[in-house]
Amino acid sequence: MSQITTLLFDCDNTLVLSEELAFEASKSGTLSGTRAGIKVIGYVGPYPADRQPEMEKVLRDAGAVVIMKDWQEFPDILAKL
Repeated sequence: MSQITTLLFDCDNTLVLSEELAFEASKSGTLSGTRAGIKVIGYVGPYPADRQPEMEKVLRDAGAVVIMKDWQEFPDILAKL
């Protein structure tokens, strides 16, 4: 069984209510997630440092609830959501 299949199986069989959460690095992805009612974390890590401030604004304007620059920030961000 692949990791993705295992993850989907685990999510489908959980007894705990959960929320969807998406990570997006593009305006279109952020808009899609937001319009689907999914909380979106805007991820600017893939962008060069000089473009990150611009993309932070783009992703926030598209509906990202928080911006993440590095995956090391994820546990703290998740705890706050």
